[in-house]
Amino acid sequence: MAAKTDRAKEMGFWDHVEELRQRLIRCALYIAVAAVAAWFFRTPMLAALEYPALEGARRAGLEDFSFRIFEAAGGLMLMVQIALVGGIVLASPLLTMELWGFLSPALHPHERRWVMWALPTATALFLSGVLTCYWIAPAAFAFFFRFNVSLGVQPELTLAPYLYFFMRLALVFGVLFELPLFLMILGAAGLISSGSLLRQWRPAVVGIFIVAAVATPTGDALTMTVLAAPMVVLYALSVVLVRMVEKKRVAVEEVGGEAVEKTAAAQAASKTLPSEAASAPAPEQVDIDELYSQIQQQQYLDR
Repeated sequence: MAAKTDRAKEMGFWDHVEELRQRLIRCALYIAVAAVAAWFFRTPMLAALEYPALEGARRAGLEDFSFRIFEAAGGLMLMVQIALVGGIVLASPLLTMELWGFLSPALHPHERRWVMWALPTATALFLSGVLTCYWIAPAAFAFFFRFNVSLGVQPELTLAPYLYFFMRLALVFGVLFELPLFLMILGAAGLISSGSLLRQWRPAVVGIFIVAAVATPTGDALTMTVLAAPMVVLYALSVVLVRMVEKKRVAVEEVGGEAVEKTAAAQAASKTLPSEAASAPAPEQVDIDELYSQIQQQQYLDR
């Protein structure tokens, strides 16, 4: 790992650009191959995407509901786009590997440990948001369809706009579920504290419900609450996580401050005693990565 870090430091700007170009080419190849593989599973993928609206129509009592396509090549282009999206999802581990290979040489060991922890956490939170969207979407579409029927209108959906709408909605849910990780990063940077999150919980809950009202496709309170309730729980979890990060940051600052003071004192003593400075060993330098590892080990022993 040290050799990779030294190599990254020796590389010039254009060397980094060339490495980025090669990695982007490999990413494009990964996506192309995965999209071809996803093409053979386009029918079950389309069925999974259609399910929320079809289930919503069934709950609304629409027995003959079906999607419409009004362009001659609309179905073919839609299947190509679905295969492309499926290819990106299928190739995401390789894409992440390429991104990590490009960034990791520039990171310190303790920063790499943070990324190795944060990456699977972000993935799990995002997938939780997408699954939550998939779970509440049938109820949302059922509400829409019942309202349309109450107006004396027979509901019909065009397939392409529906898919774009549903995938954007799933993306919104996934991003909103990253709230704990986002607040934890701010806490690690010292920009927020667990105390401030606790003091501002009332405005935060109001803000969460406002965001949920904007993000959900329906105007009913039930669907809004289904999104807002887990976000409130995630906010409470964020307070706990930020508190944990604060303890680690304070420990690092305290131990690091003591080490810096000892080093400064040793340097000052060597300057005041020039006759002894030549024979005295050089003051020990502070290695922040080693210091961070020692603090983590001590915290583990304390637990």
